[in-house]
Amino acid sequence: MLCERCGLSSSVYVTVEEKVAMFLLVAGHGLKMKLLRGTYKRSLGTISTHFSAILRAILSMHGEFIKLPDANVQSPNDYKWKWFGDALGALDGCHVDVSVPVAAQGRYRNRKQAVTTNML
Repeated sequence: MLCERCGLSSSVYVTVEEKVAMFLLVAGHGLKMKLLRGTYKRSLGTISTHFSAILRAILSMHGEFIKLPDANVQSPNDYKWKWFGDALGALDGCHVDVSVPVAAQGRYRNRKQAVTTNML
């Protein structure tokens, strides 16, 4: 799809498959581009250029993959749904600091090791 619809093509030294693999390792697994430099034997500039090209190509196809909520859909008559009338169905990721006993802090630690809880 990236080649056919977005016009991506292999360069002299890097194939489209290799570009996508580098992109997925950075975006999907959170690897640093510096680690890819040793794995793929490419410079950081090359990796960054190909990452940006793949990202632009994926974002150009957003209309095919991202479906916005339909405003005409009626919510269920269940009384629990009245609180979520304008909700889009995703958390916003807002974390607030909390104060909990030391024994319970493990459950409230986020990925940055701060004691927080996720707020809707």
